[in-house]
Amino acid sequence: MGLRLAIDARYPRESFPGIGRHLDNLLAALPSVLEPGDQLLALTLDDRRLPAAVQRLAAPLRPRSLAEQLCLPAVARASRADVLLSPYAFTALRAPCPRALLVYDTIALDEHHGLRPAWRRVVARAWLRMAAGRSATLITLSEAARGALAAAIGAGKHSVTVTGSAPDPAFRPQPPAAVAEARQALGLPREYFVHLGANRPHKNVGALLRAFAASGLPARGLGLALAGPGHEPRRHEPPGVLRLGRVEDSLLPGLLAG
Repeated sequence: MGLRLAIDARYPRESFPGIGRHLDNLLAALPSVLEPGDQLLALTLDDRRLPAAVQRLAAPLRPRSLAEQLCLPAVARASRADVLLSPYAFTALRAPCPRALLVYDTIALDEHHGLRPAWRRVVARAWLRMAAGRSATLITLSEAARGALAAAIGAGKHSVTVTGSAPDPAFRPQPPAAVAEARQALGLPREYFVHLGANRPHKNVGALLRAFAASGLPARGLGLALAGPGHEPRRHEPPGVLRLGRVEDSLLPGLLAG
């Protein structure tokens, strides 16, 4: 009898862009590394597309809801999973089997960019401590995040495993045709820098724009492309700045390789 691994996949890209993309790539890659007899299950909120090797278990429970707290442990129990991977820290506190808790980052707890007012950060910190204490192991994606997590909840570095993110295999050096397609579709100059990510305060995009303007690079014909939610085009832009908004997945590899 093999391992039954359940992944809480109730996080769509629209609401959880980073976690959603990580989940999509993780679910696509894991079947190829499991041992014969192992089973991979996904707890889904909707009809999220899943690889053929992944079994679906309906879990119509909205993240951060009372229903999640009351019912998600029972849904996970019904999966008969040996291990549950929770990719979002602020999840149901109880788990019916050993749980690996992925803490993507600790931005919510940050004094400058986190939740407001301050009492919400206090509650979030307490919740994260409880969820971590009820998990078999903690996972995060970088050494910086591991250090921030240790500082935030007192978890020793030895108890947090850094796995790195789950990149899409499409992100690799691209042929000239793919780069040319992205450049034409997005109106990019011949040479450019690119920032890919949501336009949120902790991304520090304002500092990037100021540095680009002060660098003298726009006068040399170099561009700065800002891609992701919140970077929709505006009527008046500083020289060389292109706001692309959300970019189709098919164009992203060419954009980043250009």
